[in-house]
Amino acid sequence: RGVSRVEQNRVAYARTNAAGEVDLIVLSDTVGNVYYGKATFVSETIPVSDSTFGDYEYEERTLTVDYKSNTKAARTNAIVRTGDYVAASLNSAGDLYSSVTVLTKLASVPASAWIGDTAVNHGGQTYTVDPDTVICYNRDAGAWFDDLAAAKAYGGTMDLYVKDGVVRAIEVRA
Repeated sequence: RGVSRVEQNRVAYARTNAAGEVDLIVLSDTVGNVYYGKATFVSETIPVSDSTFGDYEYEERTLTVDYKSNTKAARTNAIVRTGDYVAASLNSAGDLYSSVTVLTKLASVPASAWIGDTAVNHGGQTYTVDPDTVICYNRDAGAWFDDLAAAKAYGGTMDLYVKDGVVRAIEVRA
């Protein structure tokens, strides 16, 4: 067993085993910016007339990631559905989503599953929640909540969207 030192600000998630020992650490992304949010995907066929290559078409794909009252649009090679919750990483130039992952959906999570504001137990597994960074969407109103407390107070059914054991987005409906 080797022991390494990892700065706390690089730890995105830590899991403990039955003995209380940390047995899994997920480090935060250190390359590029990661945006967690609701996807809008647009694919457009662009006709081109070129004297060298003749007439042809190419497909231009754009992904807009909506998170709270912010959006970030960039080109992408990924194909996702509009309405998916995603984790999307930008390249260093900031004009291309170089990595797009659809978050895992935990459907119809009851209010009783919450353990305070920092964890949810669902399906026999505990998921971490960072109340300061989780994004919360009101599907009935089509708008973002200001914070986790407002989303939980709204009640109703919650769908949680998870990546690496951490709840990144919550969608609430009556």
